Amino acid sequence: MTSPTDQPSRLKLWETSLFSALAFLYLALLSLGNIPAEALVKSAPILALLYFSRRYFQGRQGQLISLALLFSASGDVLLTLSNSWSFPAGLASFLVAQLIYASLFLRGHIQRHELSSRHVITAALLLCHALFFANLLLPVAGELAIAILAYLCAISLMGFAAVFYAHSIRVLVGAISFIASDTLIAVNKFLIPFDQADHAIMASYYLAQLLIFQGLLASVKTK
Repeated sequence: MTSPTDQPSRLKLWETSLFSALAFLYLALLSLGNIPAEALVKSAPILALLYFSRRYFQGRQGQLISLALLFSASGDVLLTLSNSWSFPAGLASFLVAQLIYASLFLRGHIQRHELSSRHVITAALLLCHALFFANLLLPVAGELAIAILAYLCAISLMGFAAVFYAHSIRVLVGAISFIASDTLIAVNKFLIPFDQADHAIMASYYLAQLLIFQGLLASVKTK
């Protein structure tokens, strides 16, 4: 049991600054079109979080967070490739990351007496979002329809789990930002391509990963 003086852990200023600098570097380089060592530059912010996680998280929680970040970074790398299999492979990698995040959030769920209308309404809105985009995407996804459906289920589960996470609202905001990022990917790839899509997708994705990391960190107490 933690003492009354225990406080939630937080990223140090230099750690947040390094993550932000790496994220802004990739966003700035996106305008060039052809980024040198793109896979490394794109995944660098997530690899930084993976490194930081070793400082803050222990035991099973630490292992799960490391795995979620590792699969996320792998997905980033796969999605930079131009092979026909790279998109479904990247999708599969992120699917695993979403399931791991969902399990982490459920480990820190609220108690039944803490359940409120806010939780129910937010979960209902996420369900409506999932059903709406499933209806839009599946008819036009072709041979990727099953993969898209599986990923939609996984990220929706992650979102639902975040709704009921007890330690920090940042987890929910991060989950929503993650869902927004993937929604933008789906819209741009399958529905209506739009200008600056990559910037919007990656900015919301990096924000999501940072907020989720910070939210999970709130469950770790330091004296």
